[in-house]
Amino acid sequence: MTNVDRHLRRTGVAPDELRARLQVFVVYYDLGSRTHIPLPDEEPNTFLHFLWEAASGYLGDGDDRTGPLGRAVSTSQLLDYERADTNARRFISRVERVELRNYPLTDEQWEGMHDFYYERGGAWKDEDLLSRPSTRSGSPTASGWSR
Repeated sequence: MTNVDRHLRRTGVAPDELRARLQVFVVYYDLGSRTHIPLPDEEPNTFLHFLWEAASGYLGDGDDRTGPLGRAVSTSQLLDYERADTNARRFISRVERVELRNYPLTDEQWEGMHDFYYERGGAWKDEDLLSRPSTRSGSPTASGWSR
């Protein structure tokens, strides 16, 4: 799962417990100011957006997505942030940060960083240098979108 500044990798799944473990990689760095996009917090809405990107499917007629999450949540519903905040817990019951690597970056680490990292074959060059939290999330069994 990828967006412009971060990439998610699933590192574990427990389907019987409706639980997944994800690593979030920061892949864009502003070397001049030695900053990067903030690491995601433990809000389910953030991870709903990540999961929607991966499971919404291709665009159909109009604004419709053809994937399983795209059929449950339209693009316009997801982009209504107040509504997405209200409904995120219908899909993701909790998010817990369980590990944090390379954060904050030291001066020595900044010296070796590049401004952008590209995924090649499911990994990045110098992947072990990238800032990343590992999170664990759980999903409720019932889902749906309220107005």
